[in-house]
Amino acid sequence: QGILLIEDLTRLNPYFLSWKKKFYAYHAWLKDENQDQLSSCLAHIKSFSWVDRFLFAVQTTEQIKEIQRAT
Repeated sequence: QGILLIEDLTRLNPYFLSWKKKFYAYHAWLKDENQDQLSSCLAHIKSFSWVDRFLFAVQTTEQIKEIQRAT
C-alpha cells in the first residue's frame, strides 16, 4: 500500500525489486501523460463504478490536503 506513491525508486523495499522495471515504466508513463502519482491512483480507483467510497490512512494534515487537491 502506497508503493505507487513512492517518488524515489532507489528507496524501494527489496521485496519489490523484481518489479523495478515496471515501476520505472509507470513513472515514465506518468511523466509522458503529465500526471502525478496521487491523481493517477485516485483516477484509477474512481474508474470502477462499483466503488462508492475509499479509505485513506494519513500521517499528517498535509497529506489530507494533498488528497483533497488531487481529487
